[in-house]
Amino acid sequence: MNAKSTFEEDVATTSSLLNKAPLSFPTPAPITEHGGAKVIAIFNQKGGVGKTTSTINLGASLAELGRRVLLVDFDPQGGLSLGLGVNAHQLPLEQTVYYALMTPTADIDQIVLKSSVAGLDFLPANRDLGTA
Repeated sequence: MNAKSTFEEDVATTSSLLNKAPLSFPTPAPITEHGGAKVIAIFNQKGGVGKTTSTINLGASLAELGRRVLLVDFDPQGGLSLGLGVNAHQLPLEQTVYYALMTPTADIDQIVLKSSVAGLDFLPANRDLGTA
């Protein structure tokens, strides 16, 4: 099975394995107004478990549904920033989440970067975050 030639009989889903009818999820109604902010934290001490990938995909999905999303990269390796197309290690320190944490007078609006997904913004990290 590959992406170009998927045959129904080749696809194994949970519902087909359990001989149950597949669930159908409704498409959410369009957002007409924004309510209070919600914080979703994705964390795990172990590396390589998909935290950054899950964060980017969840953020992009919520943005595509009309939500305004701010992703905050707290990883000194800057993987989230890199995944969104920005090498945060080349940014001036004043344009990173490290500066926002260490400088009480920092203006977050000057640090937030726009991504290529409408409604998805992010605060980039860099190596200096490891010393904060």
